[in-house]
Amino acid sequence: MTEARKSNGRLPWPYDLLLLAVLAVPAFSGYPLANLPAQIVAGVRWSWVFYFAAIHLAAGLVLGRRLYANIVALAALITLPVVYAGAAISWVGFQLGLSGTGPAAAGSHYLQLCLTMLTVVPLALAMVSVVPFHRIEQSLLLRPDGVTATQKKILMAMRVFNHIAFFVLPGTLEVLREERPMARWRRQWASGKVARFSLLGRLPGHLVLLSAEIISASLQYVPLWAHEIARLPERRNGRTK
Repeated sequence: MTEARKSNGRLPWPYDLLLLAVLAVPAFSGYPLANLPAQIVAGVRWSWVFYFAAIHLAAGLVLGRRLYANIVALAALITLPVVYAGAAISWVGFQLGLSGTGPAAAGSHYLQLCLTMLTVVPLALAMVSVVPFHRIEQSLLLRPDGVTATQKKILMAMRVFNHIAFFVLPGTLEVLREERPMARWRRQWASGKVARFSLLGRLPGHLVLLSAEIISASLQYVPLWAHEIARLPERRNGRTK
C-alpha cells in the first residue's frame, strides 16, 4: 500500500474492487433485499434504505471525498431526468386516460426507482473508478516486445474511458456547479415571469445541447489517439512487426 493511499484512507487494489463487488451481489441477485418486505413508506423498503447507506459509506471510504462527490453528482444528473421524465409521462398518460396507473401507484414506483438508481449507479461508477486503467495502459505501452491488435483496441478503449471519466464529466459537473442552470430554471418557474410551458419546452433542448457537448468533448482526441496507437509496434505470433 502506498503512502498516498494510506493518507487518503483508501483500500489498496484489488481489495477496493473486491469490497464493492461483494456489496454489488444483493443488487444483482435480489437477496436478501427482496426477502425483507417491510416498508418505510409506500414503495420504499427498509432493506433498500440500509443498502443505500451501506453502498455510499463504502464508496466514500474507498474513493475519497472528492471522487465520491463527483460520482454522487453524476449519479444525480443521470437519475433525476429519468425519474422526473417518467413520472411526468405517467401523469400525462393517466390524465389522458391512456394509463390505468394512478398518481399514488406511480409515485411509489418512481420513488423506489429513484432510490434504486441512486444506489446502483454510484456503485457501478465506483467499481469502474477503482480499476487502475492508467497503470494497465502504461504496462501495455511499455512492453518491449510490442502489443497485439487486441491490446491496441484495449488501449483505445481505456484512453476514451479515462478521458470521459476523469476529464469530460468532472469538467461538465464543474461548469454546472458554477453556472447553476437548474437553480435559475427553478427561480423562473417559481416566479411565474416566464410561461411554464415555455420553460418545459426549453428543457429538452438544453439536455440535447448538454449531451452533444459531452459527446463532442469525449471524441475530440480520438483521431490523435488512433494515430498514436496505430504506430505502436505490433506483435504477431511471438514476433514484433
